[in-house]
Amino acid sequence: MIIMEFGKESTMKQFARLLGGIVLASLLAIAMTGVMPVSTVRAAPATFTVNDLGDDGDETCDDSCTLRDAILAANANVGDDTIIFEQNLIGIINLTQSLPNISENLVINGTGAKIAINGGNAFRILSANSGVTVTLNALTFQNGLDNLLGGAVFNSGTLTISNSTFIGNHAVAGGGIANFGSLTISNSTFSGNGATQFGGGVYNEGGVLVIYNSTFSANSADNGGGGVYNKLGATLNYANTIIANSTSGGDCVNAGTISTNMNNLVMDNSCSAGLDGDPKLESLADNGGSTWTFGLLPESPARDAGSDAVCAAAPVNNLDQRGQTRPNGPHCDIGAFEAEFIPLVTPSPNTLDFGEQVVGTTSDAQTVEVTNTGSASREIGTLTVSGEFALESNSCNGITLPVSATCTFSVTFSPTFDGVKTGTVTILDNSAVTLATIPLTGTGISPAVGLSATSLIFAPQFIGTTSAAQTVTLTNTGTGTLALGTLSITGDFSFRTNTCNAASLPAAGTCKFSVAFSPRDIGIRKGAVTIPSNAAASPNKVTLRGTIKAGTQLLKMGNFDTVVAPIPWIVDTPLDRLVALRNRTVFLSPSYSAKLTGHRTNPTLTVLQIVTRNGKAGDKFYISLSSRASLVPVGGQYKLTVLFRNRLVTVGSKTLTFTNGTHNFQTRSAYYTAPVAYTHITFQFTYQKTSGVAWFDDAALILLP
Repeated sequence: MIIMEFGKESTMKQFARLLGGIVLASLLAIAMTGVMPVSTVRAAPATFTVNDLGDDGDETCDDSCTLRDAILAANANVGDDTIIFEQNLIGIINLTQSLPNISENLVINGTGAKIAINGGNAFRILSANSGVTVTLNALTFQNGLDNLLGGAVFNSGTLTISNSTFIGNHAVAGGGIANFGSLTISNSTFSGNGATQFGGGVYNEGGVLVIYNSTFSANSADNGGGGVYNKLGATLNYANTIIANSTSGGDCVNAGTISTNMNNLVMDNSCSAGLDGDPKLESLADNGGSTWTFGLLPESPARDAGSDAVCAAAPVNNLDQRGQTRPNGPHCDIGAFEAEFIPLVTPSPNTLDFGEQVVGTTSDAQTVEVTNTGSASREIGTLTVSGEFALESNSCNGITLPVSATCTFSVTFSPTFDGVKTGTVTILDNSAVTLATIPLTGTGISPAVGLSATSLIFAPQFIGTTSAAQTVTLTNTGTGTLALGTLSITGDFSFRTNTCNAASLPAAGTCKFSVAFSPRDIGIRKGAVTIPSNAAASPNKVTLRGTIKAGTQLLKMGNFDTVVAPIPWIVDTPLDRLVALRNRTVFLSPSYSAKLTGHRTNPTLTVLQIVTRNGKAGDKFYISLSSRASLVPVGGQYKLTVLFRNRLVTVGSKTLTFTNGTHNFQTRSAYYTAPVAYTHITFQFTYQKTSGVAWFDDAALILLP
């Protein structure tokens, strides 16, 4: 029977006559066979499980249940029923006649099985009556045939089809589906379907047809609409859909209204599609899931060209026909199949991880090399970057990259808040098609130095002695890793222990250092510990303060004026910057220390000072001598001798000595108690050797209380 392209009224009249004939024939068959519909009314709703691939219809779903049984049972039941298939049931249901018209609201769900329903090129597979709501999911409809409308499916109700494949179905119009109601198709594939008149894949007359993320390829219609035919008075809404490779009738014919038209690829540019040309499909194959699909070749223009909003919303729900998550690249693919993302140029590395970076600072740049690994030159348009990342340098923008050639770009990370940050570098060609993407990640941190004490004050300490250590605990009171540098210390202070140098502390992590006080001069002694780190407030400091222990300073050597010799130092002639003293040299340096050098002919030099004091037995003294960069050869020595005299008689003495070796800022000290009364104290410094050099600094005699 041939359907001509005529107006809606005459077509519907013919269709009504056709339905009348079908109804009459059905009633006649019932009368002849005596078979009446099941009269049992079940509790609503019900779920029927198909476990038999046969096609007998005893109208029960007990031990053995065919699809025909399940539909008959659902039609007889009150309520919205569901038909499912036994898990992992695989095979073909070869029909012996059309399945019963669906007359009650029904879901037929093939998820978890692999079921093909085969019409045997003899009859239509199923129909949905007017007024019913039907959902078909994860099924294959093949080799259906009707001499008028809908080779596989005829719909006059509200029909939703998802994740299904229609192969090799034929009719005069609507080889795959003829729609006179409301039809929504998503994540489905139509291939090899044909019509002798219109709509090889789908024929839409007087109804509303919605197609999302579906693929039509290699369908045919002799008079128009190899993939889709939208008749006058009908409405088509389609998005993210491929219609291509039609063998006759063109890909898509619209005589009605197109209300929605988003991100479609129609090969011959019909139906006002946004994209045209070859979609570069792979062969129809088992790519996973319950049904067969067309994969996308690496160069397919359908890759990453879909609307992400359509993919995210129902009925697509960010899945493809196989149940794979989409998008699998920068954007959703057009069609029923979401391809594995394959970059058209190869970046190395293909991801960048900046690790931890202090908030408000910028990381070192990381460089990516981009190589054209294809077989032809590649036009590169622009590079874009998202998130809290920035392009530092870029030799890739707006160039033609020959085969095997490379270009580079670099990226920095500048977090503004704490936490894990992500972004993407996207490499586009001149048509804004994505060639490659490089995921970026980094963590914004705010490490901070917390100190158990920000100042240390030491009890009075005798010159030349060392105090007990005081300990400071350093805690990372911020977020992320605190990276410490090398701690430094100044003044008359020194580290006794230190676990903080170059330490990496996690949040709440701790380290410790301890400081001791060794005064080398009178007065208040000050210093500081400096703590460099990656914290925003770096460097942090701990101030240090100490004083010498109470006593009366009787003699002090050091801190000399650089021009005038100290008075009343007693030497053979007045001291100046450089004085010859019988082939011996005393030199007052700009560093306020005295320097004596050895001489081969007169190896001994003594400098002395006398203090007149009437002291008593039992007086207690602290004596110290500090050396700065002295170099004493073997056999040599320099020393400080304090002589206690009663008039001309020496009644006691104490000597501090440095022998051979290098003595850098070293101190000798001692305590001494006068054994008897005394009238004078002589402070005598001696260096004895024919070579070498001795510096004396901060020599002192202190009367203790």
